[in-house]
Amino acid sequence: MSLSPDTFDPSRFDELVALLGQLVGPLHYGTVELTFHQGRLVQLEKKEKLRVADSRPRN
Repeated sequence: MSLSPDTFDPSRFDELVALLGQLVGPLHYGTVELTFHQGRLVQLEKKEKLRVADSRPRN
């Protein structure tokens, strides 16, 4: 499915970029998923993975 020019609102582009910056900025491991319906962005989803240090004693 392609995004047609009549469904893209360029006036909200800066707002979207700022929001993505907030989501991605502190993200070390994970994904950000954008969901579109009929050419319109309807959902942003952030999944973050937290890495846990190995707690076993070292010899």
